[in-house]
Amino acid sequence: MTLIAVTSVALSSAMAAYAQTENPLPKASDVLVKYGDVQGWTVYTNQTRGDCLLVHSDGPSSVQMGVTANREVGYLGVFTTVDIGLQNGKQSDIFVSIDGHLYKGVATTTNGILKGDILAATS
Repeated sequence: MTLIAVTSVALSSAMAAYAQTENPLPKASDVLVKYGDVQGWTVYTNQTRGDCLLVHSDGPSSVQMGVTANREVGYLGVFTTVDIGLQNGKQSDIFVSIDGHLYKGVATTTNGILKGDILAATS
């Protein structure tokens, strides 16, 4: 299934440097184990990387939050199969407001495998 990553918002100033070295999304080969459900969110542990992530799905869209393997950066990803007008390979700025704080991210297209409610990167 091809998905569109709507945003990947840095919750730390280190995201730009980290993004150049590793994609924070789980890889298709990662072993993801459901830990439990909390207020509409499903919590998963990534047994391969030793981190965790939360996922909430609503129809064709999912929101995923987690920490990178080195635990220095948090991320927020919004994924949808709906055509939102992003052209393959193009990027666009996007802003997300969380608890009154505005974060800038980059919307881009990506291909991935949806494992349950989790987008796993193909690389």
